Order: sequence, then structure tokens, then C-alpha cells
Amino acid sequence: MKFKFRLEKAAQFFSRRETAKKLELAALTEKMLGLKKELEVFEDENRSVFSKNSQFQTVAAPWIRVLMERVDSNLLSIKQIQTEIEHLLGLMDMKKQELSAISKRKKALEKVKEKKFAEFKLKQSRSEQKRLDENYQILELIKE
Repeated sequence: MKFKFRLEKAAQFFSRRETAKKLELAALTEKMLGLKKELEVFEDENRSVFSKNSQFQTVAAPWIRVLMERVDSNLLSIKQIQTEIEHLLGLMDMKKQELSAISKRKKALEKVKEKKFAEFKLKQSRSEQKRLDENYQILELIKE
């Protein structure tokens, strides 16, 4: 007799869903890192503009306007990136909760599988013992 877990397909389904959620989470994390690098680039550019601004203040006033327009553009981009990062953080939190729920279901199925396997082994050993007892009784009857 072979052990067959009736909920094996469900366990495989939850395993695949768990893997998919982990991949989604990894993709969101990768996107988050890219946005943070982009944000850092804009902030560095603003710092360099402000350092140039102090150099050009005495030389040419038109440069100041160009540099300040650049800063305003960068600030707008920074705000957009920050809102996108906040949105991604919300998505990541939601995906983590989904992953947690899926992992809990998967673990519950694994526990059920272990319990069913233990019951199967017990049943198998009992039937084996019963067969041995019957064989012994038959041998005893034959001896008499």
C-alpha cells in the first residue's frame, strides 16, 4: 500500500503561489532600489547646482535663472519619485501580507500531510501486526 495525500495538488498550488509572490516582491524591491538611485541622482544634481550657484552669483545673473529652473524641475521629479516610492511601499506591504497568508496555508497543509502520513504508517503497522497475529494463530492451530 502506498501513501497518497489527497490534497497534494492544493499543496503544490500554494507552493507555486508562494514562489510567485516571492518573485513579485523581489521585482518590487528591485524597482524600489532603482527609484532610490534615481532620487539620489536628482538630489546630487541639485546639490551640484547649488554649489555652482554660489560660484556664478558674482559672474552672471542669467545663469542663476537657468540653474534654478533646473532645480525646480528636479524638485518636481523628486516629488513624483517619492510618491511612487510610497505607492510601492504600500504594494510591498500588501504583497508581504499575501505571502504570509499563503505561507500559513502551505504550512497548515504540510502539517495535515504529516498527520495523514503518520496515520497511514500507524494503520499500515496495525494491519501488518494483525496479519502476523493471524499467521501465528494459524500456525498454532496447525501444530495442535
